[in-house]
Amino acid sequence: MKRKNLIGFKHFAGKQFAKTLTHRFFPLRGLGGFLLVLWAGGFSPSVSANDTIRFVNRAGRGFGILTTAGKFTVDWGGMAIDTITGNGTRLSVSNPYVANEHTVTIAAIDTNCRFIGFTPDWLITLDLSGATALEWFTCIECGLTSIDLSKNTALQGIAFFWHDLASLDISKNIALERVDCVFGPLTALDISNNTALKYVDCSVNRLQLSNLYEIYKMVDSADLGLQRAPSLEAFVGNAVDFSYQAEFEGIPTAFFNVKKNDVPTSWRNYTIANGMITFHDTGRYSVTMTNAAINSYHEVITEFYVMPKTVNISEATQELFKIYPTPTTGQVRISNYELRANEHIQLYNTVGELVLLQKVENENETKIDISHLSAGVYFLQMNGITKKIIKY
Repeated sequence: MKRKNLIGFKHFAGKQFAKTLTHRFFPLRGLGGFLLVLWAGGFSPSVSANDTIRFVNRAGRGFGILTTAGKFTVDWGGMAIDTITGNGTRLSVSNPYVANEHTVTIAAIDTNCRFIGFTPDWLITLDLSGATALEWFTCIECGLTSIDLSKNTALQGIAFFWHDLASLDISKNIALERVDCVFGPLTALDISNNTALKYVDCSVNRLQLSNLYEIYKMVDSADLGLQRAPSLEAFVGNAVDFSYQAEFEGIPTAFFNVKKNDVPTSWRNYTIANGMITFHDTGRYSVTMTNAAINSYHEVITEFYVMPKTVNISEATQELFKIYPTPTTGQVRISNYELRANEHIQLYNTVGELVLLQKVENENETKIDISHLSAGVYFLQMNGITKKIIKY
């Protein structure tokens, strides 16, 4: 895709991030060594209740703010209240209290003082609902696991770097022209309502290939980068369905760089056909996917924890095969089953490793001791049947 109006850059820790900006944006030095993108258009705030922003961040961290002309206060958690005059340029506000974390409240005194841009870092909590005129927001080292932007419909640009957001709802922010959400656990990004978007950077998250394709088709320019999709559980011989990501625009998806326990593995351990992935041996696998219909660098890596094959158990068999107690802290009993002496009981962990092998000694009831194992989920296999055990 064409890249338009390349006039801005971000730089951090010696690594340069080239960004696509519209003519309305300009770069300005910000927190943490970044060149932060600020909105440079004319201000036309509507009359409303005085603007407020509340947040908690790590002790001693300040913030950057851009306001229209007017006075506002900063309440440092009841320890002091500073009065600051905004003049239409970005102000850097230092936190004089480094001893502990506390709630900071920024509140406009004058009704014509509107908050246009806000740049905090190391956030723990944030409430932007009282800043309805906000046009840009940037957060570095963002500790938020969720954020509500539904009231901030004037937003033109948002950026999260090194974040903890698994989801980001921007469906109400239809004025957005730029979104940066980089280095975090984001698993989905829906931009179907954001028709004004010109640029998206969602690199180094956990997005699926199909989501990357949707983003790529929606915007003028996108940085998609490396994605580590959420891990999946699978069983030997049972196909995992990736057919919905097998092709885009008639171009087949490339599945490559298959590894087992971090080492490239033989094709004998797996089969990939028509978007269906079948593993033939237990272990921890990773598969990389890419598609040439997305003309921007991208790779999606998915990990699979492949366990022994599960056999369908009839109701009659289930009644004969009982395991108790589960969850357990130590011993597990197996009863009501036609046990055969010297038959082997196998126990696997979630990555398919055999952690216990024991012979049946009593044909009426037998027991295994897993007190030495770590807490977690295990799979007991006997005579072709697999059942789950939870260890506390």
